[in-house]
Amino acid sequence: MTTDTTAKLMKWPSLNGERISPKDGASPYTIMNGSLRDCVDALHGKPEASHKLYEVHTGDGAIMSAAEALALVPRPPEEDYGGGDANP
Repeated sequence: MTTDTTAKLMKWPSLNGERISPKDGASPYTIMNGSLRDCVDALHGKPEASHKLYEVHTGDGAIMSAAEALALVPRPPEEDYGGGDANP
């Protein structure tokens, strides 16, 4: 699996910050389609406390928790804009 693998970022419906159970009729819904990298980048923009509500489904059938996806695809280093003075 590579970061270019086709993936979907899925979110479970919640009540008071907790997943609603499938036994109560809930199922995850699609937040976005893209690559594994796109989905992980989107997760980085979500509050950490809400990560338990998300899953990443890949085109090859794998289902990962947000924590698993974030561990699998490291965050790219921040852009280096050269630092120093903005007006040389």
